[in-house]
Amino acid sequence: MCKFLRYFFYKNFAFTVCHFWFAFFCGFSAQTVFDEMFISVYNLFYTSLPVLALGVFEQDVSDATSLQFPKLYAPGHTSRLFNKTEFIKSTLHGCFTSLVLFLIPYGTYKDGLAPDGKILSDHMLLGSVVATILIIDNTTQIALDTTYWTVCNHVTIWGSLVSYFVLDYFYNYAIGGPYVGSLTVALTQATFWFTAVLTMIILMVPVVSWRLAWSWTRPTLGERLRARQRWREAAPAPRTPSARRARRSVRSGYAFAHQEGFGRLITSGKIMRRIPHADAALSALASLPGKFVARPSPPASPGPPEPPSPPSPPSPRAPKQDLDSVDL
Repeated sequence: MCKFLRYFFYKNFAFTVCHFWFAFFCGFSAQTVFDEMFISVYNLFYTSLPVLALGVFEQDVSDATSLQFPKLYAPGHTSRLFNKTEFIKSTLHGCFTSLVLFLIPYGTYKDGLAPDGKILSDHMLLGSVVATILIIDNTTQIALDTTYWTVCNHVTIWGSLVSYFVLDYFYNYAIGGPYVGSLTVALTQATFWFTAVLTMIILMVPVVSWRLAWSWTRPTLGERLRARQRWREAAPAPRTPSARRARRSVRSGYAFAHQEGFGRLITSGKIMRRIPHADAALSALASLPGKFVARPSPPASPGPPEPPSPPSPPSPRAPKQDLDSVDL
């Protein structure tokens, strides 16, 4: 809302004070530098919708950030965003803009001639040039003030610039306004484009330089939070396990555990050893009525007992675990 008020005063002073500067050159005859139709629709079509979109949709940070940092609301409660000082700044900025908008085109088109010999020193041509550069300046200024861009901001800001040319041609050519052909002649001359570029540079360079210097030396909390958010978005995201290339591991468990696995335990047959008192439990189950049948024990082989196998040489790898101490 404070941006809305600052821009509202700025655009109206930049538009109104142009008549004050023109009065010094027309003998204070109350003649206007702009077309009457342009004066009527300036605040109605050309500059009303962009500033309304700025006041409704503008936000310096997101809603989650605002709840996380309640100190962001402190400048508004203490009237640091709009006060008498900010009002004077907006007024002086608008007066300076109107002075540049009028003097540079006036000095360019005074006693001016086109390459084909046409006279460019014309009151209606001067009014069309100043009005066109004024609309371009207002559009650029509100684009610089906009931090949070939405579809409505784009439609209102750029649509207002397009509507100026559409309504000007419709009013002068379809209805028959007094400024018919003035804007067309201006747009076909290279003098107009040089004047417009020079005027916009003189108006925008101080604004951009001041804002950059102020944001570097004394940034607000909102600017610091936006800068931190941009740094986080620019930082590369860490790779997640799912994003890594899947490949089948060919390494054994020994490399991870640094000890021998359970291969010898499985092949030794000790994992299949008989549980103590298993025969008594099976006999008790067989005596119950039902389908429990005790499995007969395998008969002992009649041959001579096998000699014990010689002990295997110790493994040169890491020390192995005692198989009898494994808790199954």
